[in-house]
Amino acid sequence: MTTTTPEVSRVVPRKRKPRPLDDGAPPPPPPDEVSDERPLIRIGPDLARVASQAVKALAPERDIFQRDGSLFQVVREPLRGEDGSIGWERGTPRLRQLPMSTLRERLSAVARWERYDRREEDWVQCLPPDPAVRAVLDRGTWRGVQPVVGIVEAPSLRADGTVIEVPGYDTTTGFLFAPACDFPPVPESPTQADAAAALAALAEVFVDFPYRGAADMAVPLAAILTVIARPAIRGSVPAFLFDASTRGSGKTLQTDAVAVIGTGRSAARMNYPGGKHADEELEKVLASHAIAATSLITFDNIAGGFGGGPLDRCITAEDAVQLRVLGRSEIQTLRWRSVLLGSGNNIVVRGDTTRRVLVSRLEPAEENPETRQNFRHSPLLAWIRSERARLVVAALTILRAFFLAGRPRCGCATWGSFEAWSELIPPAIVWAGGADPMLSRPREDGEHDPEKGALIALLGGLKRLDPGTGLTAKGMIDALYTRDRMRGEAPPDGFDDMREAIEALVPVRPREAPNPTSLGYKLRAFRGRVVGARRLDGRVGRAGSMIWRVIESGAPDGPAAVAPEPSADPRCVFDGCTCRPCGHCGHCTDPLRPHGPGVCCC
Repeated sequence: MTTTTPEVSRVVPRKRKPRPLDDGAPPPPPPDEVSDERPLIRIGPDLARVASQAVKALAPERDIFQRDGSLFQVVREPLRGEDGSIGWERGTPRLRQLPMSTLRERLSAVARWERYDRREEDWVQCLPPDPAVRAVLDRGTWRGVQPVVGIVEAPSLRADGTVIEVPGYDTTTGFLFAPACDFPPVPESPTQADAAAALAALAEVFVDFPYRGAADMAVPLAAILTVIARPAIRGSVPAFLFDASTRGSGKTLQTDAVAVIGTGRSAARMNYPGGKHADEELEKVLASHAIAATSLITFDNIAGGFGGGPLDRCITAEDAVQLRVLGRSEIQTLRWRSVLLGSGNNIVVRGDTTRRVLVSRLEPAEENPETRQNFRHSPLLAWIRSERARLVVAALTILRAFFLAGRPRCGCATWGSFEAWSELIPPAIVWAGGADPMLSRPREDGEHDPEKGALIALLGGLKRLDPGTGLTAKGMIDALYTRDRMRGEAPPDGFDDMREAIEALVPVRPREAPNPTSLGYKLRAFRGRVVGARRLDGRVGRAGSMIWRVIESGAPDGPAAVAPEPSADPRCVFDGCTCRPCGHCGHCTDPLRPHGPGVCCC
């Protein structure tokens, strides 16, 4: 019997309409809500083509920028009102580096993405795949995407003297103008009289502060003009420190006043890093602000020394600075346009930072200045917020009038490392009738730099201690810390200031003399430096040790640097000493060194 198998007909799958990828995301909007003008990107093995099409689709977006080899999005922080409520409409703008997830979201919005489905035998909608998103994110440069330098929140000055007044991206400077309020127009042709009136309006903000002098009051004015003119200054700007003799003087209020005028809100304060790893922490903090394009950075209540390598690099950065970013092992080159403010009581400025700062000093006459009541504007910050638009226009009036007058120097000096700043801000203030803020730079006597003050005292003592042939570090220690003096039995010799200076420069254990080797290394760091019209000079002696002496500034370093001829007198220069004098300098060689200053240093 033959069994017949029924014929099974071949089922041809019916083509279905493209459907989105089922990945848990919400369904795409209806067709009438999707613009037909969005470009179509079809995924294929040619990744370069896919990434280039994605960049081209992303370029027209006005809130996407490129900076320092990364893509950024402008976001706004919540804005807290006077009543404590939080609003989101016109909060603080900042740059946020685009993560991969956000970039995928934006790419899916600016283009239609399709992939070929073999089962469907047709192109179906999909999300941008990981390889394409990663390729776009890691490109490092994106053709057509706007490069952003920074964000300003008030009308600002350009390098040609014109003013950024239209909100949005400014193609001339690369800054994004994102105001939180409306500003009246800046006068087109202000005169010197207009500038003087505008300076008086700005100075009214600080009339209640007990400044030590007129130059101290000019510092916050210079800080305001620096923030407003930052797009016009192609180069570095100094840091502004607000110092006070006691608590409650208003030093922090000054930083808030500058910040409210420049940005519309109080400064976001932070502590200045201290401790063993202070420089490492500071570097990461500064890198975070550089990435976010923060316009103002404020350190409050500076307790230790202000300064260090990372801070010095940022303050004097012409355009970019290399910093170590938090969470990364490599050092990244970042654009730097921030203005640094700091406040504290009797701030100590360390090392080279001394020549990079302006210091405004408050010295109230009251024992408890925080209890004072007779203020012209109280509360001050509320008054500034109500008058902010007028005060910003006043600052721009000063700068605009100064440009139209030809930018006269007005006798203001040039400041090395801050040439562009010193040719604009100080002379503009002086031209408008104010004091020169550069007169508030740290004083030459080392008031704000204890290390410099110690060096001044050390050079003065060494000039008196040196017999004329120079002294080694060991010779200084032996001469100043004799056995009798260490036992407290030596009479005063007039060198207490030099001993105090040495102990300030090198670590000293209790009841022990300073280490000569440590002192020698410290002196090498000061070699050739001119301080107080004197210069520390060092030369290598016969035994290989450094011989130190003081040269008056401008004195020829010729024959005086040559050691004298060996002495022909066999007798010691000290009466009653039977030692054989040094054949090189003629001074005592008694190993017990009983004569104090003047012993052999060779």
